[in-house]
Amino acid sequence: MSSSLNERWSQKMMSRMITRLHGSPSNSTDIQHIHIPRVLFVRETVAVTQLRDCQGRALAAIWSTLQTQGEASSEHAYVRYHSVDETEMDVEVGLPVDDTIIGDDTVSVGSLHKGPALTHLHFGSHQRLGGAYAALAEGDSAGLVPVGAPWETYQWFKLDSTPNPTDWPAQETWRTMLVQPLAPDNQSHG
Repeated sequence: MSSSLNERWSQKMMSRMITRLHGSPSNSTDIQHIHIPRVLFVRETVAVTQLRDCQGRALAAIWSTLQTQGEASSEHAYVRYHSVDETEMDVEVGLPVDDTIIGDDTVSVGSLHKGPALTHLHFGSHQRLGGAYAALAEGDSAGLVPVGAPWETYQWFKLDSTPNPTDWPAQETWRTMLVQPLAPDNQSHG
């Protein structure tokens, strides 16, 4: 994908996320080096209204896959939106894992971006993530360009036991890291 096309796609994606997730910005935006060599994930295209169900199914499938392999994880789950429109989204729900974990019929193994990324730490309810995405989009990318879809890392939740949303902490205590992968303009092609 050309850098201008990729940039327009990322801006369009951010704009749609901002529209979908209303709110105001909080906290700071920074550039960090990301290195997540291996993830276990489920990717689906679902109706926007079915996002929560999709996340629940995906987290349960990932947890089950870990359990059948006699493994546990103390990592934070992430959700990545590959595309979003008014009615449906292509969403990936995953978890960083080590090299011993293998996928199955439901859960795949892959990787996330390795390199610089613009990050924004959001505190509180996801109803205000729109402002956090706006802050991420306005952050200083140090001359680098967005490459690929952003993701949300849920630092308030670990998949170290059976996923149960009723056990999650109060939303005002949630910490969610937004991550937008970056690359030099000459590396964002293709």
